[in-house]
Amino acid sequence: WEARRRQTMKDAGSLNLGLAIDGQTVSHAFASEDAKEAFLKVCLLAKAVVCCRLAPKQKAQLVRLVRDALGVITVGVGDGANDVSMIQEAHIGIGIKGKEGTQAVQASDYAIPQFRFMAPLFLVHGRMAYRRISSFVCYYFYKNVCAVSAEMLWAFFTGFSGQILFPEWLTTCFNAFWTSWPCLFNYTFDLDVPERVALTTPSLYGAGPNNAFFNMRVFGQWVFFGLLHGAAAFFIPTLSVQGSNSWTGLVEGLWWQGVVAFTMVIFFVTFRLSLDTIFWRRSHIGVTMGSVVFYFVCILLIESRPFAKALPQWNLLGVVTDVLWTPKAWLVMLGGAVMVCMADLAWYSVRFNDFPNPLDVEMYKLRVKPVARKEGGARQVRINV
Repeated sequence: WEARRRQTMKDAGSLNLGLAIDGQTVSHAFASEDAKEAFLKVCLLAKAVVCCRLAPKQKAQLVRLVRDALGVITVGVGDGANDVSMIQEAHIGIGIKGKEGTQAVQASDYAIPQFRFMAPLFLVHGRMAYRRISSFVCYYFYKNVCAVSAEMLWAFFTGFSGQILFPEWLTTCFNAFWTSWPCLFNYTFDLDVPERVALTTPSLYGAGPNNAFFNMRVFGQWVFFGLLHGAAAFFIPTLSVQGSNSWTGLVEGLWWQGVVAFTMVIFFVTFRLSLDTIFWRRSHIGVTMGSVVFYFVCILLIESRPFAKALPQWNLLGVVTDVLWTPKAWLVMLGGAVMVCMADLAWYSVRFNDFPNPLDVEMYKLRVKPVARKEGGARQVRINV
């Protein structure tokens, strides 16, 4: 009997079969743990499962069974008061405002007026929100790893004496003013593919369930580049400007080197943000470039005598002006940043050309279509994924 049962399930899985079950049968399926396990296996073999005439408690039990047994993200969709328990049991609840009142809407996380808006909610807004949030979290960790790793290397260099490399107000303003707002703006308004492409290509939604944009491999890559850029921000100024002369002819010291290294960190994280931004608007360019300009304005204000006394940040008094007027400092900051960022460009080039994901392919098609139309529309592009 067991062999026949397994063969029956195997045959059912190879066919386009569905399962329809009512509330009374569901109550028998939940009578014991073995029955629930068998019921779940049968449901997984079917292409679609329709449960009708269910009590509110049974709806919640079904969601809990799938959530706990499979470990997946569940969504509960309902339009009436009898769907409230199911909506609350699921990870994400969606309420449809209909003729049965607003109880489901009040208990849900998202509310839509009609069921047809489910497709844009999942395929457009949900998919885009997942990619934006994943990229934002990875970038936020990256830029802080970049700044902290330079300080850690400095701690080894100084024998853990407690001496810091970056002045206090520079590290304080790093997240608060100079690097957080640009990434918030860029990732909030970033766009990879138009809405029509997302709706007609449901396979792009698979990036979320498969954790394509936020996993240990992707996060490790961001941390690696954060360590690389932090090491470059420490070693390049240390080996090139330490003990050198400024435009005044005086030998510069610790804080001069610290300002150069911190400016390189700003260049690194701004370039990485620009590289990770897909859709560029004029506002993106203005915010990204404006954040760098705002950084230089702030450090010039911090080094001024009134601010140096009030903050207090006396160790920066006159240092920033010396750095900005010294050609060697600019050569180190810009030249070092460009050379190190070539590794980022090489990595992105290899990933897009040799290991593209479905989203990369769709974005490439969008870029190729206008070129094909200009050339007469006769050229065809073949992409292997």
